[in-house]
Amino acid sequence: VQKTGKEISLEYFIDEKHYPLSTDDEYFPSPEPDTEYPVTICEQTVTFCNASLVAAMFRLPEKKREMIYLYF
Repeated sequence: VQKTGKEISLEYFIDEKHYPLSTDDEYFPSPEPDTEYPVTICEQTVTFCNASLVAAMFRLPEKKREMIYLYF
């Protein structure tokens, strides 16, 4: 098999460029550091560990936050 001028061998990539032969897929984001977010709902303090969840909760009206809290 003849190589054209544009073909590059696999050995070239491995030896010269140090490209890994595998990939690392990241399906889930890295966990947040152990940051706690205390929130008062229904006159009780609840501690959340997820900033996105706290932000989403506070976008809701107070009644809906209370309903979600009482459900869980």
